[in-house]
Amino acid sequence: MSITDLLIGLGSIIFVMSTISERVSNFLKLYFQDKVIYIPVIPHKENGKWMYLMEAKLRILAQQQATEAAEKEREYRILVINIIVGVLSAAFININIFELFDYIKSSGKLNIGWNINRGLTVPVITGAVYLSLFLWSTSLILFSKLQEKNKDVRQRYVYIPLLFWLIATLVMVILLIPGKTGDFRIYSGKILFHFAGYLIMGLFLSLGSKFWHDLLDILFSFKRTQEKVTDPKLLTDFNSADQIIKYTDISQYDIAEQLYEKYKSRIWDIAGIVSCGLITYFDERVRLYQKRIEVEFTTIEAQNQLLKIQSEGEVQISYNTFLLKEYFEMKFTKGLIALPDTGIGSQPVCYTRNMAATNENIKGSFNVKKTIDGRYIAFGCLHVFASANDFSRFRNNEKAPVSDVDVLFSINGIHSNGKIIPESILFGNQRGNYGADYCECSIDEDTYNQYNEFIRQFNLEKIEDHQMNLFGATSKAMSLNESEYGVVECNVDYNNGFYKTLQLFKINASTRDKNVNPGDSGATVYYKSDDSSVLCLGMIIAKTDNCAYMCKLNKISITDSCKLLKS
Repeated sequence: MSITDLLIGLGSIIFVMSTISERVSNFLKLYFQDKVIYIPVIPHKENGKWMYLMEAKLRILAQQQATEAAEKEREYRILVINIIVGVLSAAFININIFELFDYIKSSGKLNIGWNINRGLTVPVITGAVYLSLFLWSTSLILFSKLQEKNKDVRQRYVYIPLLFWLIATLVMVILLIPGKTGDFRIYSGKILFHFAGYLIMGLFLSLGSKFWHDLLDILFSFKRTQEKVTDPKLLTDFNSADQIIKYTDISQYDIAEQLYEKYKSRIWDIAGIVSCGLITYFDERVRLYQKRIEVEFTTIEAQNQLLKIQSEGEVQISYNTFLLKEYFEMKFTKGLIALPDTGIGSQPVCYTRNMAATNENIKGSFNVKKTIDGRYIAFGCLHVFASANDFSRFRNNEKAPVSDVDVLFSINGIHSNGKIIPESILFGNQRGNYGADYCECSIDEDTYNQYNEFIRQFNLEKIEDHQMNLFGATSKAMSLNESEYGVVECNVDYNNGFYKTLQLFKINASTRDKNVNPGDSGATVYYKSDDSSVLCLGMIIAKTDNCAYMCKLNKISITDSCKLLKS
């Protein structure tokens, strides 16, 4: 992790905490205006009377003062309150600045808050007394400077609590001398470690949320600059600091998005284009996610026209010119095709097909789920479940009727039947703005249990970060790389001149290694969301030579990964 990332992480957390601490300080500032505060002192006699409390009525606190001297006095009081509240906030929330550093660097576990179920331990009680003694002694010293004190307290009684605190600190330091052993040495180390962490955190919090907000702005600006210092444009196109600052303030995502909006219609006007969209990828050079426009094409003529657009394309943002060729990638493919199996050499291990005579050689993948109302459902791609005759009606009609509703399911050689549920069919860009090629069938409980038992052996829920596990009729279980992904516009070839434009999610799946194959239409893709305890589901619809294309379905609990929720 770079020092910039470390400071951004630290500043973000402290900014949130300082906002909370600032609200508490503002409340105290308004509440104690014109009220008398009492701070305990060491009991002693003054002029024959016992003194137990130091009193002061805070007249200069909430309202801005007319004179410079009075305003400085008010700022002093607010600073004292901010520091005390900051230290108490850090202790109350249990955020130690040193542990926070370790957490941000290692992304380990951060213990926030106190576990009251464990009870009060000796270090916690001792540490609370030690911290309270420090806050009491410093409060006496700081508030003894106030003008409004009703009764003067001799200075030696003001400083006695500080002396007690110093003696306690010295004792704990002595216990830390190498060679000392025992629980008290451990307790002393923990108390001093947390005290120092809370104190420094409290001082940071007292700086206020505006300070941390401004610092984060500076750090993010610096990070943007870091991302672009290796760009040759800095050496060739700019001759002043102001120009460089304007350039580094421009988002790389924004550049790619504006270029895509400007040129996507020209790209789609070219015959032979099968997919085009913005792809997010991880740039190893700058260790950041970037965006680029990725186009797949099928003909040399399309390539020549793309090269012409690439060489001419540019966009101006904040008086800076950005070239399309720097955010553009072309990939040749034989086609973007849907993936029913029309007769492969080996028999798929887990597949489905429509039982109509015209569909007997078209096989594909599926998955199963149990709905909330207790029904058992198989789901997959419409172009697999529907017969060839029925599916042809969907060329120009996204809500066409189906007549061949009987479907065969084969699970490791065991066969069963189901029926298409017509109202479940989704075909086209109608799930939000995303494309769907989706259908459900009613099945019996035995088929549901057989499928779950069969795929359990593949441990599909065991997924590494940035990986996808896929289960299909021919691929069985395999991993896909999620390093490049995005929603792109696709022109899917369903054979026989049947093309459909769909918005699909593009994932990296190269034919140079294991790949999705014919028969994997409807294959399920399992991958982690940002919450690592939840799996997301996708369903394969089509592929090119370079990538696979899927629609997203739903989320499932990893602990119940084979019992899917209702879509």
